[in-house]
Amino acid sequence: MRPFDAVRFLFVALSLFGCDNHAQHSASAAESSATKAPPPPLATVAEPPRPAPADITLDPYLRDLKCGKAAKGDTCRILTEFAEAKRWVFNKPAGEARWVGNAFVREKGVEKKQLLILWAKRMPTAQVGPGDLPIKVGTGTLDSELVEHGFKMVRSLSQGDQPSKHNQARSKVEEFVPTIQRGAVATSGASVRLIAEDTVYLRQLDRKVLMFAPNLSSSATAGDGTYAEFWVSTW
Repeated sequence: MRPFDAVRFLFVALSLFGCDNHAQHSASAAESSATKAPPPPLATVAEPPRPAPADITLDPYLRDLKCGKAAKGDTCRILTEFAEAKRWVFNKPAGEARWVGNAFVREKGVEKKQLLILWAKRMPTAQVGPGDLPIKVGTGTLDSELVEHGFKMVRSLSQGDQPSKHNQARSKVEEFVPTIQRGAVATSGASVRLIAEDTVYLRQLDRKVLMFAPNLSSSATAGDGTYAEFWVSTW
C-alpha cells in the first residue's frame, strides 16, 4: 500500500470509530435520562356517589296514630300532608334562607306544641360528600320570652301576610344561624333526609315545608316524634 493510501485508510477508520462512539454515548445518555425521568402521575378516580337511601315508610306511623279520615290532631294532619307532599327543593342559587313554623312533639302519646326555625344554606359541591345535596340544614328555636312573638309570625306567614315590623321575634328569626349544620341527601322516594344521628325527613307541600322526625329510641312509644310545618321567613 502506498503511503498516501495508508494515511487515508487510517483517517477513515478513525472517523468511523468516532461516529460509532458518539452514537453509543448518545444512546447511553438518552437511556440514563429516561431512567431518571419521574413516573407519570397516577390518574385520580372520582369516588362514586353513594346509592340513594331508602325513603321512610309512612303506613306504619299512619296506622299507629289512627290517622283515618275522621282523625283529629295536628300530628295526624301534618303526617297526612307529608304523605301527599313532594320533594323539597332548595333552589336558591346562593346564600341562605329561613323558615319558621309550628312543631308538634309527641312523647309517650302526649303532644306538645313548640316554635321551630328551619335554616338552609347553599354549599359548593366540593364541600359536600359524593351524592349529597349541595346544602347545609339546621334547626333551632327562640328564647322563651320571644316564643309568643314567634307564633304571631307563624300565624301571619301561614295566612300569606307579612309579620308586623314591630314583632320582636322577626329580627331574631332573620339572623338565626344554627350551631349544628347537617348535610342532606335525596332519598329514593319523595323525601330529603338530613345526615344526622336522629332521622329527619323533609318534603314540600305548596308553600309549606314539612318535617317528620320519628323517635326511633328503644324507649319511645308508637307515633312518638316531631311533626313540623314551616313557612318561609327570609329568602
